[in-house]
Amino acid sequence: MNNTLDHALGHDLAALVRARSVPLVAFDEITSLPSVRRRQKAFSFDFADGTRLKGRRFKNAERAETVRQIRLAIGGGFSQILSRRGDSMLLEWIDGTSLSKQRSISPTQFHGCGEMLGALHRVAMEDVAAVPPLTLGAVCEKFQRDIAELVKSQLVNASFVRDVHEAALACQPKNATAGVIHRDFCAENLVVCASNSVVCIDNAGLAVGPHDLDLARTWWRWPMTRRDWAQFVSGYMEHRDMSEFLDNFVFWASCVLVGSAALRHRYCTPGIREPLDRLQRLIEHHQSFFVALN
Repeated sequence: MNNTLDHALGHDLAALVRARSVPLVAFDEITSLPSVRRRQKAFSFDFADGTRLKGRRFKNAERAETVRQIRLAIGGGFSQILSRRGDSMLLEWIDGTSLSKQRSISPTQFHGCGEMLGALHRVAMEDVAAVPPLTLGAVCEKFQRDIAELVKSQLVNASFVRDVHEAALACQPKNATAGVIHRDFCAENLVVCASNSVVCIDNAGLAVGPHDLDLARTWWRWPMTRRDWAQFVSGYMEHRDMSEFLDNFVFWASCVLVGSAALRHRYCTPGIREPLDRLQRLIEHHQSFFVALN
């Protein structure tokens, strides 16, 4: 069993599981975008006493420590880390129903989720001072690298690249507010518990970086109608203004969509055309944020 765990989970995560005094009964991989090329994985663990926990393996130990530090600085509403070793951690398992699987999401829930992300974006920078930030300059450099990767792989042509560059650079901000960002705040990662409270169960992307990049990630990962976004925005703006994001929407959306396509290509995960087709529509029709909701 020990060799099986080490092979399936990696040494650090297997050690965390073995450190528990209760025998492990079963485990399953629950990685949302599994790839043989990615070290990052997620698992569910069932123990003999009926306890279920979540396991997370990161790219490296530094990344795991970054997430641990940020999780300590933020408030409730995000799953708790129980233990960490090297590149891995064990977390509480949150029982409930994912918002993505509900028949409908109420206006109150959309408002509450917006408020939740807005509060995250208001975490004081001094509380995460030890975490290296993702700067606007680094975002721009990554955008260029991702574009180059897509060109080299012949997934986009010169005309498309020219149009994307022109549209994105026209909306590129000179500076951007930064702080704690989630990078995967969307319905499938938000669970409604028995108490009717909403908890974010996947926080592996926690980082320090531009708030508006995070908003663009949510726009891409969580399709909403205009009415739904209106409720989400009303909650978000209780903590932070969105005017700069709206003014520079095409830049942030381009960074997110190009990055998503490059990631899917890099790790051979399905759906690579989806973000590229979405970006083409965005650019061709000069879509503002609210038009892009359709």
